[in-house]
Amino acid sequence: MVNPARLIDANRRHVESKLPHLRRLLKREPGAALNGADVAVVSSTDPAVRAALLAAPPRRLLGLSGRLGNEVESLPGYEGIGW
Repeated sequence: MVNPARLIDANRRHVESKLPHLRRLLKREPGAALNGADVAVVSSTDPAVRAALLAAPPRRLLGLSGRLGNEVESLPGYEGIGW
């Protein structure tokens, strides 16, 4: 999870010089990031991410950690990969 508002000093300068469009693409809340998504690739096991997936599950969900929990991992379209 990357929050551009929390980047400081050299990290902020690097990101802003290499990825100036990043702020436009990233969302602060998982639910906002999932809004209208057909596919989600999820590596975070943060409770807010799991709750957002359950509230508005995308058509395809690729779990990268293997630790999203039974409720999320049993959603239609879920596939665990990379673990």
